[in-house]
Amino acid sequence: MLAIFAAAVLTLAFPRFDVEALAFVAFVPLLVAFEGLNARQGAWLGYVFGLHWNIFLLYWLSPATTPGFICAVIYLALYGALFGFLYVAARRYGRLPALLCAPVLWVGVEWLRSVGYLAFPWGLLAHTQHKWNLLIQVADVAGTWPVSLVIVAVNVLAYYVLKNRRHVATWLRAGGAAAALLGALCLYGALARVTPDEGHPIRVSVLQPNIDQDVKWDPAYRDQTIRVMVDLSYEAKREGAALIIWPETATPFYLFEDPFYREVVYDVAADLSVDLLTGTVERRPRPDVVRGRDHYRYNAAALITPARAVAGRYAKVRLVPFGEHIPWEADVPAITDTLFANSGDFTPGPGWEVISPSRYDLGCLICYEAVFPDISRAYARRGADFLVNITNEAWFGRTNAPYQTLASAVFRAVENRSWFVRSANTGVTCFIDPNGRVVRKSKIYIRNQLTDDVYRRRYLTFYARCGDWFAHVVAAAAALICGWTLFSVARQYRLSRRRRADH
Repeated sequence: MLAIFAAAVLTLAFPRFDVEALAFVAFVPLLVAFEGLNARQGAWLGYVFGLHWNIFLLYWLSPATTPGFICAVIYLALYGALFGFLYVAARRYGRLPALLCAPVLWVGVEWLRSVGYLAFPWGLLAHTQHKWNLLIQVADVAGTWPVSLVIVAVNVLAYYVLKNRRHVATWLRAGGAAAALLGALCLYGALARVTPDEGHPIRVSVLQPNIDQDVKWDPAYRDQTIRVMVDLSYEAKREGAALIIWPETATPFYLFEDPFYREVVYDVAADLSVDLLTGTVERRPRPDVVRGRDHYRYNAAALITPARAVAGRYAKVRLVPFGEHIPWEADVPAITDTLFANSGDFTPGPGWEVISPSRYDLGCLICYEAVFPDISRAYARRGADFLVNITNEAWFGRTNAPYQTLASAVFRAVENRSWFVRSANTGVTCFIDPNGRVVRKSKIYIRNQLTDDVYRRRYLTFYARCGDWFAHVVAAAAALICGWTLFSVARQYRLSRRRRADH
């Protein structure tokens, strides 16, 4: 019950509840529950915690893909089990202090969850603090990881206070240490923030058409969908837009294969004399047939200039597992053809290429690619002046999903000291400045457009240059903790055998 309670409290710290202070005490019940357990029991309790936390956090995934939701929570809970196993083993057998073990092992496991083919850096602990602007500025040096580390460390200090609540000295030491950790990050934040509006502005409009998902792909509503996009574009032009951004799959058909609608979209760019970035779908022939399909299909974006030319294209690379594509679908056809028969069949794009019309360079992220820091970092290294995220979260209704994505986007802006512009079909559509402040934002499920000035990124941050160096250091420390624990177990085993031999 303590583990489930900890999972519920931690969930309340995330968007859209945003009771961020709870993140600093949410692990205390879990640390209490770990007391007196062996490593196997710790793994089981960690799995119970991870399973419930991911159910609470990702419940919005169920209506979109119930099999995918079930697979996701079962898989992601394994990381909770790993943390529980390593933490209890290090405490019980390695005799290591909780203030060392818990922060290092949690961040190490968080980083492990963020790499590889099934990487899913969603709901990182640091995301709970996306509104605490001073605290998160350290992301331009080391990413989200220092914030997660400090949050767990403060939890351990609160755990010490709970265990020794009658000792004033413990309160003073723990309170002083917590204040020092948070104060150090906030001091850096106060010194590191940049001036977001230097240089020549680019007038950008982002559209939120609020097209119902039930009719979005219905050909009978195609004219109505395009009419909404056109009307909002003309409204944006009246506010001086030079670049108009339509959301993910704003044209829910093969735009470049449909001459009539292709000319309609080209006419908007030409008549308004603007660059137009739109989400669409594309396809290419494939040499073999998979699941009855003889073509590759891409979730894509294209930028159209006033000269009726395509200045750049991007095909989404990071696809949603079990939603947009089925991992290892050719190896397990019995499962993919039954449980996931209705899931998407998109193909990953070739890579992250900057879209470069004549006056600026932009990096385009489609949908949940905004949660992957390596994508935004790659765009920054390739010279993108600012970042654009086009998305369609109508799949998830009025849930926490859009707000959780927004929390990730705040960190992408700070990590690269870049403007981050977001166009969402149903919201949250917004502008985020290089300090991670949401300067303009639309409510969800309303039809709207936002227009504002965006400025070019001025330099390459340390994090953009060096990546997850901090996470690698913490992962190395976690490996040392594991090594010491194994050494301690082996030493205790040898001593026990020697005692038995002596008797």
